[in-house]
Amino acid sequence: MAYDDRFDLLEDITSSRIKSNWRVNVRVLQTWKPTYAKSKDVVCLEALLVDAKGTKILAQVSKQWIKRFEDQLKEGTVKLLSNFNIVKVGGGYRTNTHQ
Repeated sequence: MAYDDRFDLLEDITSSRIKSNWRVNVRVLQTWKPTYAKSKDVVCLEALLVDAKGTKILAQVSKQWIKRFEDQLKEGTVKLLSNFNIVKVGGGYRTNTHQ
């Protein structure tokens, strides 16, 4: 995947940088659906993404949107993503070091 300046790099995306028109070209490395421990209800769809420079970021699709996006986020596919929100992730468990 070659870098194209029409796209933003994942390393430039942070929750503190306000921008409403992010455009990223990424490969879907892995997807999974976390569940609540007791009920086993699906919480969301999560995906680990990587760009042309090798920067990784965690993407999360809300439960209400899983049916719409699950088939589009297949592992190994390359996707152009736009029109998304950035939020700071809290907690002790991190899938990558991206801020």
